[in-house]
Amino acid sequence: GKGGSITDNRGKWFERNGVYYVPTWHPSRFLRDRSRKELAEFVDDLNLALEISKNGAPKIVLPDNVHICMTMDEVRQGMALMLDDNPKKVSFDFEATGLRPEKPGFQILSCAFSWGEGYGPSVDNLPYSTFVVPLFHPQSPLSVSEREEALEFIREFARDESITKIVH
Repeated sequence: GKGGSITDNRGKWFERNGVYYVPTWHPSRFLRDRSRKELAEFVDDLNLALEISKNGAPKIVLPDNVHICMTMDEVRQGMALMLDDNPKKVSFDFEATGLRPEKPGFQILSCAFSWGEGYGPSVDNLPYSTFVVPLFHPQSPLSVSEREEALEFIREFARDESITKIVH
């Protein structure tokens, strides 16, 4: 599984090695507890799995204020856009292969930066106020040298004491 409890993961789909999964309650649960809410969730999960089997996974639609950088130029533009806006606070979030960077094989898969208030491209008249850098994600379009350059941008940002960082 993806980790976490069934309560946290049920009703959400994920893909692994080309196979789609929809975690849900085990049917024997309803022999012990006839909760209408959980039975309705179970039916919803089965309907989601059926929909995925017929039409493929639902498309993920990002809000207008989110940009995924597909080139190193876009990473540079995102960093410049953020820093030129002179934010007092920036939220950033790493997705990684684990919790322990000292372990062999640990990698930062992606890093997202967000600043400004509200949603949409009109935030502070900027084209976007959140951008994602796909670093060592298996689908990252960046070359190894570009990934290293992006990491250096992130290190410089992390060392900038004039910006309050909110890290997840």
